[in-house]
Amino acid sequence: MRLFLGILAMCGVSAVIAEPIIVDADPQALVRMIEDNTMILDATAEDVHGFQRRRLADKIDRVAEKLSRIADRLSHDGGGDDCGWFQANAMECVSFCRSRGMINALSPEGAQCVSGESQALSAVGKIVYTYGTWGGGPQASISSQSNGAYCYRPGQKKDNDRTDITVGCFCRR
Repeated sequence: MRLFLGILAMCGVSAVIAEPIIVDADPQALVRMIEDNTMILDATAEDVHGFQRRRLADKIDRVAEKLSRIADRLSHDGGGDDCGWFQANAMECVSFCRSRGMINALSPEGAQCVSGESQALSAVGKIVYTYGTWGGGPQASISSQSNGAYCYRPGQKKDNDRTDITVGCFCRR
């Protein structure tokens, strides 16, 4: 089965934000497509000014939230019910995992959470970076911890940027 997905212009922006995309309905392809469209929407918001920019940013947040709910259903890492990455936008990971009857644990890289500035390699294709990304990309060794709604690496500047907001938690039973 193939899915027809795409996002068109919003808030009076006359250009199409993302062309319609046809992808096979496998979860990994869908998560990648959602992540790509979210990044395109974030980039478009940077190009719009004033009131129109705020309206577009609000719509992007609503679309990103809907996309993250879809990704949440697809984001489990396939390791059974014992452990994995879960979409957790703006959540504190200890509480988030506890709400699922799990504990916040270390990923294979040593991360307890991921954000756009603290990306773990094992979260690739499983987590949608709803608030965008910044920096060097996914890392094979990273120790990040949840700090309220934010996720930081040791020594990272705690400036509460959009890309510091937690998007994923690693949980295990």
